Amino acid sequence: MIAVLTLALVAGCSAMNTPPRPAMVALETNGDYGYSETKLADDQFQVRYAEPRLQVSTNAVDRRAAIEASKQRSYDLALWRAADLAATKGFVALQVIQDRRDADVDVTDRQRYRRLSPFIGYGYYGYPMRGYRPWLPYHYEEYPYFPYYPYEDDYFDRQAASARVTVTLTVRFLRDATAGAMDAAATAAALKQRYAGATFPPPR
Repeated sequence: MIAVLTLALVAGCSAMNTPPRPAMVALETNGDYGYSETKLADDQFQVRYAEPRLQVSTNAVDRRAAIEASKQRSYDLALWRAADLAATKGFVALQVIQDRRDADVDVTDRQRYRRLSPFIGYGYYGYPMRGYRPWLPYHYEEYPYFPYYPYEDDYFDRQAASARVTVTLTVRFLRDATAGAMDAAATAAALKQRYAGATFPPPR
């Protein structure tokens, strides 16, 4: 049992301490997040940027603001890829003819034990009758009695929220500069300067 708990704690610490990874990567080489593109015509592409699932606030107002910021970041990263693609293929400018921004939001209620004083009894011990952490058969966490089997009233609810943002752009590449179009090279350079250091998870 001790060995199982130790391994679980190590795995949890490793997940929390995952080093930041560059945001501007191809989805096909990363798998979890990044850009991808689909050719629709010689001068038209669909460029997509998908972010990893990120923790967001359980407060609806704060969560909405964070998701809108993520949508803008994903739009810029998708546009950066589109501008790079246009310049690489010899086009001078590009136009965004369709812009779709989606967010998959998950808000869940998680039940936990009520926290009691750590100075009573022999330490924290409890049996998860309603499963806050189903991968561990026991929790050395909340209860000061050994053994202690909690009642229904001994639980409280805590919300958790996460979101995964995806932006899909349909872009047209142009051989000549046109009113309302973006300069491909200049757009790519400006977005590279802004997002070259962007990572996931983002810095707090």
